[in-house]
Amino acid sequence: MQTIPRALIWELLVHGRGTLMLGLLGANILPVLLFTALAQQGPLDPTDSSYVTLCVMLTQVHLFVFGVTVVSAQGQVSRLYATPIPNSTMVLWHVLPAMLLVAVESVLSTIVFNAVFHLNWPIWGPALFVAAAVPAMQATLWQTDKSAWLPLTLGIVASFLGICFKSRFGPTFSLAQHYWRQVTPGEVAAMAVVPIVSYYAAVIGVARSRRGDTLPSLGIIAWICRICDLSGRGDQPFRSPAEAQAWFEWQPKGWALPVTVMLGLIVGVGLWTTFNRNPQELLQGFLVGGGMISLVALVGGLIMGNTGSNDTSYEISQFLASRPMTTPALSRIILEMTARSVLLAWSIWAVGFLAFYLIALASGVTLQPKFPAQMLWLYFPATLLGPWIVCTAGTSMGLTGRRWFFIEIICCGLFLYISSSLAAQYLLSREERILLGRACAEVIGVLLILGTAWAMIVARQRAMISGATIYAASGLWVAATALMVFFRFGVLRNEQHPILIMIGLLALVVAPVATAPLALAWNRNR
Repeated sequence: MQTIPRALIWELLVHGRGTLMLGLLGANILPVLLFTALAQQGPLDPTDSSYVTLCVMLTQVHLFVFGVTVVSAQGQVSRLYATPIPNSTMVLWHVLPAMLLVAVESVLSTIVFNAVFHLNWPIWGPALFVAAAVPAMQATLWQTDKSAWLPLTLGIVASFLGICFKSRFGPTFSLAQHYWRQVTPGEVAAMAVVPIVSYYAAVIGVARSRRGDTLPSLGIIAWICRICDLSGRGDQPFRSPAEAQAWFEWQPKGWALPVTVMLGLIVGVGLWTTFNRNPQELLQGFLVGGGMISLVALVGGLIMGNTGSNDTSYEISQFLASRPMTTPALSRIILEMTARSVLLAWSIWAVGFLAFYLIALASGVTLQPKFPAQMLWLYFPATLLGPWIVCTAGTSMGLTGRRWFFIEIICCGLFLYISSSLAAQYLLSREERILLGRACAEVIGVLLILGTAWAMIVARQRAMISGATIYAASGLWVAATALMVFFRFGVLRNEQHPILIMIGLLALVVAPVATAPLALAWNRNR
């Protein structure tokens, strides 16, 4: 390589091409799913206010998914600290390619969606916004890298950017009313200032990190950890190696999911208290937040399944691999810590929701959710089982230590789904698309059931789980399936949706007892 910029760009586009492809598919899968489903109900009407709201939400989701992917493909900036590269050059050629990539991807995706689904969404305003938002987020990450200030500052910056973007579609704190079709010179100037300020802030942050300096701490996190230490150990010695390993697994990873849910709850209630104060809106926010835990749980699962020597390496470290502890025992400890993390995160949301509900009842406020009341009894168990399924799936994938293997599978699956959805949109009638969707759902359900059974059999043959574990897991799955069938046919009396996919998802509740030790064995015995 002749120049530093060329080397960094080559590293991003060549070494990170798999990650970029995954981010491209991941950022576009949700809009494709959503608009394909809506198109099956009839022609889309982009002038409807709900589509304006979708434009605001999906643009921000799109920015988050693809922006995180680009930053991940670039790698940690700290890898260049020992090289003879100035801080300014290092930051510039991380920020500039990221800005251009997210802006170009936003323009191309919007053009494709407008052509395929006839949306007529704005192109240049959102593209300029995402180009300005990426350096702001990068500067925040580098300014607060590996410090307790990171979640707070990242939440503040993200909230500020979201509020500014929402204000271009109508009143700031109300539903979106119109598209952002005209970009004024003042808006261009404001979006040009953001990358400039972010660049200088990023240079300062990288320089401080490169020197080894840290941000000052107020001691609040250490105080909270002492107060919330659930082990109650103090200076007492561990009673067994398993107890020591459980403590070791929980300390660096267990709090990630509960703290994220707690911060989301605090920020959401704070924004509602400041700008809205409508109890019905807060009710919907809590109900949506319960579903969002499943999305956050995937990241929590990948964190819990990381047995590598650092945050980016999932290959089990030599120190842990050579520890005198069997693979079934180690995987059982990791699963127990994962269950503890999911349960604590769900309890934080449930306690907050219950407190709000009781306060509303005591105040005489009548709360009316926007979906049938009988669905509430299914919704609350789903808010616990959903995060457990997603989190343990991420944990099992992480325990394999083969990140690129799953990245390639996910990329192929997303590409196949998007291409088949677009083909079905133009080649099949609405009734044929519905039948095809149901058939695919049933096939996926059967595959999940067979995959779980296969994992149980293989784990038993390798003496990683006992026969009693298989019987208990099978009994739990049969009982959950019976309850689901009774609720579906006896209470809701709904026979339209596929049932095998639901049974397959319930199989994933018990699958981790077999997949976790198998994944860890695959990682440990290289």
